[in-house]
Amino acid sequence: MWGPFLVDFAAHLREKGWLKYAYVFWFDEPYGRDYEFVSQGMSTVRKYAPELPRMITCGFNEKLMDAVSKNGSVCNFALKTVDTLAKEIMAA
Repeated sequence: MWGPFLVDFAAHLREKGWLKYAYVFWFDEPYGRDYEFVSQGMSTVRKYAPELPRMITCGFNEKLMDAVSKNGSVCNFALKTVDTLAKEIMAA
């Protein structure tokens, strides 16, 4: 189910020029019991839409290093504010 959606979603974002603004936020602040689910989900995203950055919010954890992309973060992170991001999208 996720594979075809992710392929189409990434293509849509690319076509609209929005891929540079996109990221996949699979799970908020996972605990140890969630790591397997998070890792599996992020692996699915990586397989079908490798160009989408994958991010999570949590403290550093080596078990999740493969879950995020090079541009992602395995720590609490700050992204552009919604207002700034919205202005950039509208200007594109």
